[in-house]
Amino acid sequence: MGTETQDVSARIKELAEGNEIIISLTAEQASALLEQWDDKDPTAPAKIRFAVDEQNVAEIHVAAYRYRGSSCCV
Repeated sequence: MGTETQDVSARIKELAEGNEIIISLTAEQASALLEQWDDKDPTAPAKIRFAVDEQNVAEIHVAAYRYRGSSCCV
């Protein structure tokens, strides 16, 4: 990853810290959510669509990466 890309990535992370949204899930719900992403590229942008009773209620476009775990080295 080039220096410019690292700078942009660092700035996006910095901006995201002030705009955090927490969605509380049961362990089963979290597992089901993450399993849908397991066959996708975790470093690529993604669209997360929320549905209630099979009706779309929201979309979130994620421009960064997925992190899955209890510790992070990034």
